Amino acid sequence: VQRNAVSYEEFERIKSQYLATQSELKALEFQIEKANKEKDKLLSLLKYTEIRAPFLSIVARRFVDESSYVRSGKPLLQLDSYDPFTLFVTNIDERQIVSFKNLRKIPVYIEAYNKIFDSKLYSFSSVDPKSSTFEVKLKINEKLPTGLFGRAFVPVEKKQLILIPKKAVVHRGNLKAVFVVDDQNNVHFQVIRCGSLFKKTPNGFISLPLYIEEKSKDLMVEVLAGLKEGEEIVISNLKHIREGDQIER
Repeated sequence: VQRNAVSYEEFERIKSQYLATQSELKALEFQIEKANKEKDKLLSLLKYTEIRAPFLSIVARRFVDESSYVRSGKPLLQLDSYDPFTLFVTNIDERQIVSFKNLRKIPVYIEAYNKIFDSKLYSFSSVDPKSSTFEVKLKINEKLPTGLFGRAFVPVEKKQLILIPKKAVVHRGNLKAVFVVDDQNNVHFQVIRCGSLFKKTPNGFISLPLYIEEKSKDLMVEVLAGLKEGEEIVISNLKHIREGDQIER
């Protein structure tokens, strides 16, 4: 304009185009910034589109269909681990959770195997306000099929009992008895009344339900009548022991 190379009207037209382009550029930069924020938001949500197992496993069961709406806490899949361990899931009362977390091993009875397995605490959820219980996962270092039913034994109280080795009990028809040793080392046939079976665990002795046919050698049996605390009994070579025999010490 200063050199009269273009007319003032032409200059004003180009200047208006320039200013309009600058406004469009700022608008595009704002849209880019907005798109980047939306991108970051979507990337942060992207991890929720994948479900990853905490261990190498295969899908044993699927509880929901594709595109289904699910609430928080609803089971989606049942996994069968390739790893040589099993997770046993149970619920523990909130009053027991503190002592439960301090247990080194927790006995778990699996009904299908009719056997007690040792387990360790793997994880536990937050308390359910409706039931006041914690969902607890126990790790059993053996590979078991998915879906088996079992029971976890949690100590809740202590009792004073008279327990003797199960192998010390002799059977005579419907009678149960033991061989008691007196002060002169003489053996006497003593009828007793038995109660529950007990198994020794790192948490102490646990009472076994009647339906458990545990074949462990270290089982103990409760004596309800026939024996007093401190009495000595014979626990070996029972087939060769008779009333009146004398024990050598």
